[in-house]
Amino acid sequence: MRVAIANLLLDHLFVVQPGRESHPLCRGIDAVSIRELEPRLGAPLRAPS
Repeated sequence: MRVAIANLLLDHLFVVQPGRESHPLCRGIDAVSIRELEPRLGAPLRAPS
């Protein structure tokens, strides 16, 4: 994950997981519940057309 952050020049990485709770994994990387993903992104998720 750290390599992906460095190579892609990301500010933050979210690991989407099926659990109910979100939690930090380390600085700049969070495990995010699928239920909390949309509010964190600040935009509605849409199914591909």
